[in-house]
Amino acid sequence: MVGENGSGKSTLVEGLAVALGLNPEGGSRSFRFASRASESDLGRYLRVTRRPGRERSSFFLRAESYYNVATELERLDDGPGGPPLLPAFGGSPHGRSHGEAFLALLSHRFRPKGAVPP
Repeated sequence: MVGENGSGKSTLVEGLAVALGLNPEGGSRSFRFASRASESDLGRYLRVTRRPGRERSSFFLRAESYYNVATELERLDDGPGGPPLLPAFGGSPHGRSHGEAFLALLSHRFRPKGAVPP
C-alpha cells in the first residue's frame, strides 16, 4: 500500500490484524498483552474470511511496537512453563538493531506454507 502520511494505511492493516484475532501491538494470536491501548475501533467493524485449511500460523509485525513484543517474549521466557519462545525469533530482539531483529524474525519464525518452526 502506498499513500500519504495519515491516509490510513497502518490503521487498515491494524484493523485487519485485530479482525483476524491478533494482538494490535503485534505478535501471534497467543500474544495477549498491552503496553498502551492506542488502536482504532476499525477491527471491531471488519469481517474477514479465510479459506479453511490454509492458515497454520498468523503474525502481525508492527514496526513501532516490536520493542514491546520483544519485551513480552523475554518476560514469557523468564517465567515457568512452556517451551522457550526466543529461539523462534533468533534470540532476543533487544540484542540487535531494529533491522537485524526484523531479519532474524523473518528467517527464524516463518517457514514455507506457514509452518511454525519446531
